Amino acid sequence: MEALFPVCRLEREKEEWSAQMLSSDPARDSKRVEVLLRDKAQLHLLLKGLEAEVAELRAERDSSGAQAENVQRIQVRQLAESQATVKALEAEKQSLRLQGERLEGELKLGLEQNTSLTGRLHKAERQVNLLTSQTDFRLESVRAREEVERERDRGLALGGAGLWGVF
Repeated sequence: MEALFPVCRLEREKEEWSAQMLSSDPARDSKRVEVLLRDKAQLHLLLKGLEAEVAELRAERDSSGAQAENVQRIQVRQLAESQATVKALEAEKQSLRLQGERLEGELKLGLEQNTSLTGRLHKAERQVNLLTSQTDFRLESVRAREEVERERDRGLALGGAGLWGVF
């Protein structure tokens, strides 16, 4: 315990020394001086060791402070970059939203045009079908008439009025 608390020990030794001074013995005094000088040297070494430790701790503190400042600068830069990225992404999002709205309008217009064109196509197809059926009917009528005329002409050519004479 005395090694840990050299000041307490020194106080106690001071008191002992004062008591010894009053009853001084030169042989004892010389021995006591040697002990005190040895203690002084040990205390001086201890003091040097503690000063070195303090210097080391200060250096660590300074190094830690510098590292903390570097980390803080990096974090500030990263935060600024992140904020810039967020702004850019928000602008891109807005642009994409507007583009989506524009495309939606174009799609709606295209669908309306498609519906209109489909209606016109169906109407044209119905007209084509009507005209085709009318044309087919006329062609059938013309063919039937030609067939009747051929039969009549054949009948007349074969010589007789037969049934064709009635017509």
